[in-house]
Amino acid sequence: MNIVLDSNILMSILISKNGKTSQQFQLLSLKNDLYIHYATIEELDKHRSKLIKSSKSTVDEFEASMDLLLNKIKTIDYSVIPIEIQDVAFLLVYDIDEDDAAFVAASIYLEAILWSGDKPLHKGLREKGFANIFDGFDIETLLER
Repeated sequence: MNIVLDSNILMSILISKNGKTSQQFQLLSLKNDLYIHYATIEELDKHRSKLIKSSKSTVDEFEASMDLLLNKIKTIDYSVIPIEIQDVAFLLVYDIDEDDAAFVAASIYLEAILWSGDKPLHKGLREKGFANIFDGFDIETLLER
């Protein structure tokens, strides 16, 4: 199964290495193909100082954790996603958060689940009939199957 991770999922994992999201990620990484949009790396870099502080890690520990995490994930560049899919994704999120269009587009393109902790995005997409967005509870249910 393909799963696209929203940047907030990666941030949660980096902040709390032994948290529930981290545990779910470890289990999912054993049997699934996990993806992030290339811009996610840029977003993590943008928040690096805050993430290091929140995780109570040294810079070296944080870098090692990030390397381990990213080694389990494939990256997809927005430019490989057909414009028609990008347009559909934008229409789904323009009134929720336009910044999430890349994640939605990647999940449509890869026929993947989008794993996000963003409650407004989750609610908004579900209301529009986009059922392939999962939160932590949905992931837990998936893991129990």
